[in-house]
Amino acid sequence: MRLNGWRGWWSQRSRFERIAVFLWSLPIVVCTGRALIWPDRHSVYPIFSEAGRAWRASGDLYHAGASEPFRYSPLVAALFAPLSRLPDHLGGVLWRLLGLGIYLGAFIWWTRRISNGPLVPAHRALLLVLILPLSVGALNNGQSNLLLIGLLMAACSAAMTGRWTLSCACFALAFLFKVYPLAIGLLLLLIYPRRYWWRLPAAIAVGLVLPFVMQDPSYVADQYAGWLDHLQDNDRQLLEPTQWYRDFRLLWSLWITPMDYHVYQFIEIVAGVVVAAMCLLRLRFRGPDHRVHVLLFSLGCCWMTVFGPATESVTYVFLAPAAAWAVLRVVRERPPSIGGFLIFAGYGLLFLCQVVDWLPFGRMVHSLGPQPVAGLLLGAGFITIEWTSTMAPAQRALILARDVQAA
Repeated sequence: MRLNGWRGWWSQRSRFERIAVFLWSLPIVVCTGRALIWPDRHSVYPIFSEAGRAWRASGDLYHAGASEPFRYSPLVAALFAPLSRLPDHLGGVLWRLLGLGIYLGAFIWWTRRISNGPLVPAHRALLLVLILPLSVGALNNGQSNLLLIGLLMAACSAAMTGRWTLSCACFALAFLFKVYPLAIGLLLLLIYPRRYWWRLPAAIAVGLVLPFVMQDPSYVADQYAGWLDHLQDNDRQLLEPTQWYRDFRLLWSLWITPMDYHVYQFIEIVAGVVVAAMCLLRLRFRGPDHRVHVLLFSLGCCWMTVFGPATESVTYVFLAPAAAWAVLRVVRERPPSIGGFLIFAGYGLLFLCQVVDWLPFGRMVHSLGPQPVAGLLLGAGFITIEWTSTMAPAQRALILARDVQAA
């Protein structure tokens, strides 16, 4: 019965959707197969599994001298404790499939919620194909970024359906992996203050307290102290240039003049205020429709990458969903040419960065700053296509009717 169900599902897919599924199946098989055969090569999963084992043995999660330090909260180590009982080649595959499943499932949910009408099969397939090249790197090395961006899309989708508790739970879990994803939660707090002002802090508080229930409280307190120490030690420009974070500070320091870390922290705050102001201004003019959610999510992802506190090359997968949606929006709505140029230029540059990442000189190219340039282009494009759109309601209805007819 289950096989017949899959056959029925497959027979209902369009040609474009089948192509998208085929294209996705190739990197999934290759990346999980490589993780199964060589679990320790080009993979960060052993960091998670080792933390899970240390948690079970009441060991130090943040011990000095580790070649690849554990950067996440104690709750993350506790969540990896069951998976760490498996050999790394099995646990690494399961971890990748879990993150990918949440990522793709949340992406489908998010695109359905932000669309002003049903998407035709060709558009659904195009979106899946567009995020593919920007996502393979994170899948290949087992980073947590696929899971995190999936949680953020799920949180935003839940907010658009009035599921406030689920939304806050997703934000809290993302926060406990990497603190900065909370930025999008704070943007939603600005739009829905009465819904988030107590739910969001409560969800984070529950996540912070849970480890004390799962382990000896004194041990957990020591691990929190180690986590806080790690969060304060975050200036990579003390290292070789190829190991710098791929952010606005890299661009400024490389091409203009060296930038002090505290100056960059101030710029981070200013950029965050600008993003919040843009979202509030858009809310004031047109209300809390689906497009303000798109702008909020897109600019929030730009801030987390270009102006984020810990942006590596693979972190730019955070821009994949927003960039893919912006490309589709340009194709469907034909905004003024400058907006389309910025979106295609930003997406194209990110795509090229993913291509060179597989080449021997990829790290050298990334150290020149093409990824933050791409993020700036996309951010400008997101704002441009939103604020310069002159499409009349009748024209929007015409596009919706055309898509429904094509479906």
